Order: sequence, then structure tokens, then C-alpha cells
Amino acid sequence: MKCSLKTKNFYIYVGIRISKIKLIWMQGGEENGGIIYLFWKRVYIRQWVILLDKEKFHEYIKERYEPQVKWYDKKSILNKRLTYLFQIPIIIMAAITPIFAALEYKSLTIMLSASVAAGTGILKYCKFEEHWHNYRTTCETLKKEMIHYKYKIDVYSGVDDPEKLFIKRIESIISQENKKWVYTVKSEKEESKLMKLVD
Repeated sequence: MKCSLKTKNFYIYVGIRISKIKLIWMQGGEENGGIIYLFWKRVYIRQWVILLDKEKFHEYIKERYEPQVKWYDKKSILNKRLTYLFQIPIIIMAAITPIFAALEYKSLTIMLSASVAAGTGILKYCKFEEHWHNYRTTCETLKKEMIHYKYKIDVYSGVDDPEKLFIKRIESIISQENKKWVYTVKSEKEESKLMKLVD
């Protein structure tokens, strides 16, 4: 890239997508012109690096952050529906079982009691309600983090590199949820082992 350095009077205007830099009217010869050219070059490279970092950040948002929010939202809704699907019939059957027992409908009473026991066992083993709350909490925490980043509040206020901080905090939130999931699954296995020993 060539630049006319011999011209004594010159005006340089550099337009960049992120910021516009104006080097207003300056007087100088070849030496000063060379300094200004090098300064322009350095600023341009710095701004280009920032631009690349922004593009990587937007890529992270599209390919990592948004899919994770959608995943946790879907899983939360699914586990909520499964919780209601099992819990409501269990409550109803548990309530009407004594009535059929009092009326001496033996076979129906046995069927209802068995259904209540089976439904309760499935709920306890699969832990739909716990997963529902964990996924919903994680989803809302991720959304809240985006709001804090967008409006530069809380930990993002006055930070030099909010994008890196955002990625770090998002990955930490996801990691914590994964640890909760492992703990929940582990407790499920331990409970099933205890049930087998009792039987």
C-alpha cells in the first residue's frame, strides 16, 4: 500500500466499521508523514483484530450460546410435562383408592394401589421434577447473563473485554449444570442399589 509522503500538506481520513479515526490537518514533511502512516497502519491492524474477535464472539453466540439456551428450554418443558403426566394421576388415584377399598371393590383397589406405587417409583427414579427445575434455572441464568452483558451491568460494568468474560461465565454456568446432572444420576443409581438390597 503506497502513501504520498512528500506532500507537505495532507489530510488522512480512515473509516473503519468499528470506529472512524480522523487524523486532522497536519503539517509535516517526509519524516512526519512516515510516522503518521505507520500510526494509521498500527491502528488499522488493531481494529481489524478487534473486528475478528467480534466475529468470533458472534459465532460463539450463534453456535454455542443460543443452541444451549434452546436445549435447556426444551428439556425443562419436557420434564415439566412428564412431572404433571405422572404426578396428577397419582394424586387422583391415591385419593380415590380408599373409597373403592371402603366399597369393597377389591380388584379395583389393588389395581389403583399398584398404579400409585408404580407411578411414584418412576417419578422417584427418573427425577423429572428435579431435572425440570435444574434445566429451567440454567436456562433463565443464561438469559440473564446475556441481559447483563448487553446493557453492561453488574460484573460487565467497566470491563475491558466483556466478550471474554461473558464466554467464561456462560461456560461456568453450563459446567455447573453438568455437575448437578451427574450428581442427580449418581444418586439415582445409589437409590436403586439400596432398593435392591432391601428387597
